[in-house]
Amino acid sequence: MIHKDLKKWMATLMMGLFATVNVQAYDFEKDGIFYNVTSLEDLTVEVTYENNTDYSGNITIPEAVEWNERTFTVTAIGEDAFYYNTALETIELPNTITEIKRYAFRNCSDLKRVKFPDNEVMISDHAFLECTSLTSIMTPATFISRNAFEGCSALTYVIFSATEANNDWQRFVIEEQAFNGCNSLDSIVIYMDTPPDIQENSFPANTYFNATLFVPQDCKEVYASTEVWNNFSNIDEFDYSNPNSCTLSVSSIGCGTVSFLDDQSVYNNSITRKVKKESTIEFHITADYGYKLKAIQINGIDVPITELVTSTNLSETLWLDSNSYAFTFCPIPVTLTVQQAESGCVEVEAEYGQTRTVRIMPYDGWRINSVTLDGTDYTYMLDAENRFTTPELYSNAFLNVAFEQYDSDGVRGISADGTKVYAQESRLVIDQATPGSLIRIYDESGREMKSFTTDGSRTETTLPANHVYIVKTPQKSVKIKL
Repeated sequence: MIHKDLKKWMATLMMGLFATVNVQAYDFEKDGIFYNVTSLEDLTVEVTYENNTDYSGNITIPEAVEWNERTFTVTAIGEDAFYYNTALETIELPNTITEIKRYAFRNCSDLKRVKFPDNEVMISDHAFLECTSLTSIMTPATFISRNAFEGCSALTYVIFSATEANNDWQRFVIEEQAFNGCNSLDSIVIYMDTPPDIQENSFPANTYFNATLFVPQDCKEVYASTEVWNNFSNIDEFDYSNPNSCTLSVSSIGCGTVSFLDDQSVYNNSITRKVKKESTIEFHITADYGYKLKAIQINGIDVPITELVTSTNLSETLWLDSNSYAFTFCPIPVTLTVQQAESGCVEVEAEYGQTRTVRIMPYDGWRINSVTLDGTDYTYMLDAENRFTTPELYSNAFLNVAFEQYDSDGVRGISADGTKVYAQESRLVIDQATPGSLIRIYDESGREMKSFTTDGSRTETTLPANHVYIVKTPQKSVKIKL
């Protein structure tokens, strides 16, 4: 029975309390400031108003207030709390405040100074609408809603201070038209290394041309390359060292891309960013086609690649105040294999994308029949001294030279027979032979491998590779190696 009576008494108390809230705009008053209870469980309140409340002069909001033998924490400035209080001049907000609600200071036309909390605080839409005497603000706000400072026509100086939370994690957001009508702005100071999220029209258009954006040392580049912030014509740096951040420099040398921090990448260049200290950075390393990662330097020290990189990724935790990573890329060497009708072949190493020149010198009694590169005939590119320059090499290539035997009297040779013989992969190609000619193919031991009568068209025949073959026509002999 006692338990049921207690529950009935508590229910009556709660109904009475909320009935009071619905009848008037506040729950209680303390030292001239009116409050609403926002949570009985957490014992929190917000500053509110009484009908026709005339807040004026200089007001300091306490962190906590006593009421009904309980201590309540003040966590918010309620909607319309100081609405149209034209005699209010300054207000100091405690660090317990986390939200300034809609229209909280609307049309406080004599409000000249606001001491914001040192912690994160959300400033809701139209919170300071038409506060025409407010000349400067300094706030670590993490969310400034649309039109929050609209019409603050005397506002010239805005400082966005940093907290450990908002400095690197981009939790700071400035919504559209947050400073609409603040046409006197000439200085925007940001203590955050990482540019906050911002809408295109958060500031008036003239602010981007006339005001100066001040950012921490070594952060000008990142702000100047971030959308919307790069609309500012004037960006200057100031000396500010955040103990929670460090400098990260990343360079790519040569033909390769290094990507990091999700949206940052560097190609044959270097960039510097401020990042959260002791954070883990993942680098994604991509070499251009034909190139490879040659070396990594961390803080000026060469590091064996095999110990750090799995595939093309590298993960590092930043411990120092300044960290530098240099990635060097180099061409993958390509091989030009020169095949000729002798025992063996010559390999010439070339850099990726480079050309190579060879001079072909037939023995006495022989001359050049064909020069092919990967099956394409380049004989016509020989100069007067039988030099041949390859095209730019982007992969391993095979240069094949065929020689034909001739007599000094000219009875046997090109003048009598225009047959061309060349190699194409593992196939022997015979072209431009006289129709009706008998073609015989012998290996180096003199054994006949194939024979046929040509109709003059191009003929391909497959033979074992890495052998020298003699192709005989009625008028010439051609020596070639597959």
